[in-house]
Amino acid sequence: MTYEEDHLLSLVSTLGQRHAESGYLKDPDCEASLHDIIRFLHKDTSLERSVFLQLATWNVLGKDLLPLFSAHHAQTDICTLLKLLVFLTLPPERESNSFIRQAHATRNVIRLCLDSKDFLNIMLSTMANALQKLDAGTLTERDSDAKLLQLALAFFRNALVTAEICDEVTSHDDSLLDELVTKLLLSNFTGVLALLIQVGTRERIEYARVTICIGRGKKSNKK
Repeated sequence: MTYEEDHLLSLVSTLGQRHAESGYLKDPDCEASLHDIIRFLHKDTSLERSVFLQLATWNVLGKDLLPLFSAHHAQTDICTLLKLLVFLTLPPERESNSFIRQAHATRNVIRLCLDSKDFLNIMLSTMANALQKLDAGTLTERDSDAKLLQLALAFFRNALVTAEICDEVTSHDDSLLDELVTKLLLSNFTGVLALLIQVGTRERIEYARVTICIGRGKKSNKK
């Protein structure tokens, strides 16, 4: 293990721990460690995305991030968690020698999110305040809720685009994109998009991308 891998592992180990009786307990250094992990991901600009792949190998999403999101989203900087989710759902790099490995890893990331029984509901609930402000015309660029909304939409965009790529290159009978779109439709996510497009904010292109991806999935479902 290299020095950087050792450092990354030390950060992961200070996120929290799961206990049989009390559930997932957040570590006192959790917030600082999350920020440092994001710095690692920011610095990893290579096509091979070795930091992402290492985090995927350690199943940091399943062991730590999803439990944090589920049990401690009210006590954790939600934007920091969303940043990590955006990084972890970035589409695999087609020009990379590790493209197939990245595709399998990102497919597993999306699968973990879909298999989490309360993930989508919590995601939508965290967006509620921002959406209310947006609808009322009181959401400003400097508002923390605006940043939260942008990150949440970036996550959904990444997940939809990545799911489509993963369906193309990984051998699975089930369509990840179809399942993701179905769950979004069942959670009334299209109602969220309708509001966003109706308001017509400067992020309209992001909303359009998400809508297009959902449309592709709906067409695939009809085949």
